[in-house]
Amino acid sequence: MPDWELYVRERLRGLSVDEASRDRLAEEIADLLRACAVEALAEGASEAEARVRAEAQVPDWSALAKELARDFANRSR
Repeated sequence: MPDWELYVRERLRGLSVDEASRDRLAEEIADLLRACAVEALAEGASEAEARVRAEAQVPDWSALAKELARDFANRSR
């Protein structure tokens, strides 16, 4: 299985939030992807299939980053 936290960090590299928030978000999203992969494995999927299922949970990282940045901007008001 991949290092899900690294996978997420690479995809959220341009996210415009403070480093602590980015770290927390990366950890939380990585946990969700990891759980998805583990569930797929438990259902009999191969490691490759489990990875594909987990990666499919976020089809558009750019859109997610924009949404997260917008949410953080709204919270700081």
